[in-house]
Amino acid sequence: MVILTGTLQFDLCRQLTEAFGKKLRIVPDYSLSYYEDLTYRISANAIRTVMGSDVIVVGGTVPSGYIPEAVSGNVQKMNLACI
Repeated sequence: MVILTGTLQFDLCRQLTEAFGKKLRIVPDYSLSYYEDLTYRISANAIRTVMGSDVIVVGGTVPSGYIPEAVSGNVQKMNLACI
């Protein structure tokens, strides 16, 4: 007898999250983070689990009421408020 163990986990960009959400009829939930790539890694857990991921991804999010400060164009000032 062979027993295989492991986990299935994958990252979804916003475009794939939206597409799979539409196909699965699940409204994507986004957990905003200071970094765009982290936002998508810690979001859409309902979609991930329906697709077979057995890992729920967690991570830090921005504080309630956080508004990024635009510096120029698509560049934002990040205040991590480290103590």
